[in-house]
Amino acid sequence: MIKLAGLFVGIVFATNLHATPSLAVEIDFKNPEKYQDIDPGTTQSKKTFRKRLFNTIEKSFNKNMEKVDSAYNLKVTVLDVDLAGKINRGLANEIRTINDHDFPRLHFYIILENDKGEIVLQGEQNLKERKDKHKSFRMRGSQSEFYLETSLIDKWFEKALLPALGQ
Repeated sequence: MIKLAGLFVGIVFATNLHATPSLAVEIDFKNPEKYQDIDPGTTQSKKTFRKRLFNTIEKSFNKNMEKVDSAYNLKVTVLDVDLAGKINRGLANEIRTINDHDFPRLHFYIILENDKGEIVLQGEQNLKERKDKHKSFRMRGSQSEFYLETSLIDKWFEKALLPALGQ
C-alpha cells in the first residue's frame, strides 16, 4: 500500500509491457446493494441515482484510459462505494450534504491486460482522500456530479497507474 498525498493505493506488478494502439475498459459493480453509502436521499429514485453514479464512474475510468498510449484492457470490479457527505435525515427532503471533513472512498479490484491477454498489473485498490477542506470542490466540484469520487479515480490514474506503466 502506497500513500500519495492522502491517497492510498496499492498495485501488484506482474509482467513487462508491450506497446500497441487501442484500449478497453470493462467495469462490474459487484453487489451494489451492499455498498456502504450510495443513498440518494428522497430527491430521486434509488434506481435512477445508481444509474447516474455508475455511468459517471464508468465515464471517469474510460476518460482516464485514453491517457494510456498502448493496447491494454482494464477490468475493474467495484467492491464498495462510500460517497462523500451524509444524508440529512428528518428534513422534508432528505439530501446529501458535504462538510469539510467528509471524504469519499472507492474500493475496487483491477486487472490490466496487454493485447496478448497477459496480466500486466492487478490488485485491490482502496482509494480515499482525507482533506480538512474541500476548496476545489467548492470552486469546481459543486457544478460536477460526483466530483470528489471521480477526482479519486483521476488521481489514482495520475499518481499510481500511469507511473506504474512508465507513462
